[in-house]
Amino acid sequence: MLGQLIAIVLRILGITSTVLTIEQEIQNILGAPAQEATLTDVAGLVADVLTELNDATNGLAAIKTQLALDQAGLLLVIGTPQQTGVAVTLPATPPAGYGGASTSDIATAVWNFDVGDGNQVGLDVLEMRQWVYNAGQFMDIPKPDNYPFVLQSNWANTAIVAYRKPVQLDVGTILASDATVHDWVTRVYPAVTWLVDGNGFTNAADLNHPQSDWQIPMTDAQFTELKIALGLELSGQLRLPPIWPGLANVVFASGVFTTVPIAIDGPMHGAVVAIVSMPATPAQFDFGGQISFRHVGAVSFENDDGDAETFVITGFTDQLVMPQQMTVAQRILVSIQPGWQLQIAPFTIIS
Repeated sequence: MLGQLIAIVLRILGITSTVLTIEQEIQNILGAPAQEATLTDVAGLVADVLTELNDATNGLAAIKTQLALDQAGLLLVIGTPQQTGVAVTLPATPPAGYGGASTSDIATAVWNFDVGDGNQVGLDVLEMRQWVYNAGQFMDIPKPDNYPFVLQSNWANTAIVAYRKPVQLDVGTILASDATVHDWVTRVYPAVTWLVDGNGFTNAADLNHPQSDWQIPMTDAQFTELKIALGLELSGQLRLPPIWPGLANVVFASGVFTTVPIAIDGPMHGAVVAIVSMPATPAQFDFGGQISFRHVGAVSFENDDGDAETFVITGFTDQLVMPQQMTVAQRILVSIQPGWQLQIAPFTIIS
């Protein structure tokens, strides 16, 4: 077909060249300098033009005939042109190498082409399609129908059909008392067999494919964050004032003696305030053998920003005082009445 088209085109180019030659001769006649021509001259020019136009091979009639033949030949070769807006009608049997249900060596060579390491194009394309499908269906944690599940399976040996989650998890059922994911799901969904894998994640088998697991990929720390987001737990580490841990678990600094108000730098977790001397006849109270004196003084603890908490009145012979609004104090502030002497021994907790 290509050879036929080339021959027709070359023939049309030849006709075009002839027409241009005749046109040039006419232009030469019309453009000749104005001069008084004899009747013989005019007759000669007309005769020349008529000869060219009536030539049996390259004349006007011959050109029209040849063009008509060439037009018919072109239509025969190319067939009916495709029309705009009309669906393309493909041949019932694809030509060799076209694809589809073909045994063409070209198609086979394309799909079996080795892209390296023994991997073929066709198999790689199928594997990519399978991976994308798996990821889109089961690995997208935020999907509302799966959250917070992720499906795990041996995709190479498992058909992706008819998967069923054991339950539809509802994070609204989490309680503050649920310490872990496993605690939560075993409490709310006791009919399901829940297992904890080597990564610490809780799993349950698929209802239709027991070899496949629905996993909740949430660590204990992430579960705590979820509880915080649900308002079931305070954000961050809970901070409490120090508690006396026992004598073996504290280290005392050297005691400071004073008869006047002073400030003693820490840091410290508390102090023991002992009465060293007192006025002759102080007022006192007996607490089961422990004597507390009136009008001795008071102490307050100060934080790292220079803020003092509410003071504590001192009066016992040996009195334990510890901060009430902070985990560690930067100093202790001591107030003392005239006539009294105190020893203040700060301490820190070591365990």
